[in-house]
Amino acid sequence: MQRTAPETHKEGGQTPYELIWDRMPERQNRFSTVWWYYMLFPRQAEGYGPAQMMYGIASKRGRFRINGRTLDGLSRRVPLRGAVEPFTALTLGWRHDGHQLHERALETVTQATLDGDGRLAAWDSGDGSGYGGEIKRLSHRPFGMEARFHGPGGHAHFEAWGDPGQDITSVRETIDVNSAFGGMHSVALDCLQFEGTFGGPGGTRYVEGLGCFHRICINTPWCPWKWLYAVFADGSVFTCFLPYLGLQVLRRKDTLLPGFLERATVSFMPIGLFSPGDTRATIHFDEVRVTPEVTRGRHPRFAVNCRRKNGGFIQFRLVPYDRTQYKMETPMFKERLHTQFAYNVYLSEVEGLSGSLGDRSLTPQTLGRGYGNCEYTWGMAF
Repeated sequence: MQRTAPETHKEGGQTPYELIWDRMPERQNRFSTVWWYYMLFPRQAEGYGPAQMMYGIASKRGRFRINGRTLDGLSRRVPLRGAVEPFTALTLGWRHDGHQLHERALETVTQATLDGDGRLAAWDSGDGSGYGGEIKRLSHRPFGMEARFHGPGGHAHFEAWGDPGQDITSVRETIDVNSAFGGMHSVALDCLQFEGTFGGPGGTRYVEGLGCFHRICINTPWCPWKWLYAVFADGSVFTCFLPYLGLQVLRRKDTLLPGFLERATVSFMPIGLFSPGDTRATIHFDEVRVTPEVTRGRHPRFAVNCRRKNGGFIQFRLVPYDRTQYKMETPMFKERLHTQFAYNVYLSEVEGLSGSLGDRSLTPQTLGRGYGNCEYTWGMAF
C-alpha cells in the first residue's frame, strides 16, 4: 500500500485528481472491475442523517450479471492512451429520503465513454437525454467535479469539491498494489462538500452536505470486505476499510451464520482514520476492528473499535435502519456454474460513541449525532 501527496503521481505525471478519469487499462486482466461512486449525506435537522444517497457507474471485464441484468463490460483490448473507447456499464443509484429507501432510483445498462481530459459519460441514449449519469472535471473549485444522474426514480445535478489544505479533503491515492498476480488501485476524496438539486416523486429541492467519492480499480478476484463511513453533526468524519476471509466467502443466501461463526474472520490490510470537523486533520489508527453482531432483528449491528499506539481510541456501534443490496454473478466453465457476490450497504445510526484522541474527547455531546453506512459484503467474484 502506498500513500502519495495530493498533487504527485509516479506514472505519466498524472495527479490523483487526473486519475479519476483513468481506468488504468494497462493494468487490467481477466478479473478487472472498475467503478466510480459518490456517497452523499445532506445537511439535516440533527446532523447528516438519516437521509443519504449513492450514485455510481460500474463495469467489469467480460460477461457478468448484476441483479439479474446481463452485461458485456470492459473489452479485453487495451485502448491507446488518450483514446475514447465505449464500454458497457451499469449506472446506478439509491436514495433514502429520511423515511423510506428508494432502492432502485437508478439502475440502467448504459454505454460509457471515458475522456482522459475529464469526462466520464454513461447514458442509455447517445445524446444524454435518457437514463444514466456523467462526471465532469470542474475548473472553478479545488478538486472540482460536476455530476449529473437521471433515472426512473429521480434525478441529481450537483457539484462536489475538496480543499487542498488537508489530506482527507484532497483527492489522493489510498491503495496502490500492482503485481504479476493482479492488484488494486484507488483514488479517493474522503471528505468532500457538495451542493445541487435533487429530485424525485416528491419534487425537486436544493441540497448541500458532506460525503465522499471513490474511483476503484480491482484486478483480482473479489474477496469480501467491510467498509464503513460515518459523518457526525459537527462535521467530523470516520472511515475504515477491512478486506477479510471467513466462511462468508461460501455464502450464497442472505441468512447469517450463528454469531460466533459470523465473527470468525481474518482481516488484512486494514485502514482506519478519523477527521475532526474543526481542524480537518487526519488521524490514522493502528488497530481497526469491525465486528458484526447477529441480532433477532432484520439486520446485524456492527461494533467498531479502533486504537492508536499512543492510547487514543474510538469505539461505537452502527445500528442499521435499512439495507440495499446488489448481487453480482460471473459465469464459469462455459456458464455451467456462477460465482456469486453480495454487495450489501447497511444504512445506519451511530450509538454508544466513546473515545479520546489527545486532548479531544469523543462523545455524543462533543460530536453530535452520527449517521453513516457499512458495506458488509460476502461471497466471491471472479
